[in-house]
Amino acid sequence: MVSGGRLPHALFEQLRTGDIDWRGVWATFAEDGWVEPTDATSNERLVREVLLRGKVAAAHFVGLKNETSSPEQGAAAAWQPLAPLPPPFEVTTLGMGDDGHTASLFPRSPNLKSALDESAVGACVGMCPRCPARAAPV
Repeated sequence: MVSGGRLPHALFEQLRTGDIDWRGVWATFAEDGWVEPTDATSNERLVREVLLRGKVAAAHFVGLKNETSSPEQGAAAAWQPLAPLPPPFEVTTLGMGDDGHTASLFPRSPNLKSALDESAVGACVGMCPRCPARAAPV
């Protein structure tokens, strides 16, 4: 599982030089923005352009963006192709955003608590990085 943003570019270039049998590797994201894979800010675009070249193209890649209309709806659809993979994932890279987020777990996001729920079924959660925290129920 990889993260996007600025951090992994050099890591991806290093991985391409390693002696790895990529045919047995499954790759996906620890996080991704809800943008089309062709968007300049897409983590999927970064992975396809920088990592999945040469012998690394033999890896099985599972992107998270799908045709649903929102990240919340897309979370369940994104989890479907990942669910059959045996956990735990062997390697996960994480970075930290300028606002303190990692793995799209944004501080004060309204659904942060549910995203951190270890008993939840499915590991994909639609997060809202700029949504104000909801007031506590009265």
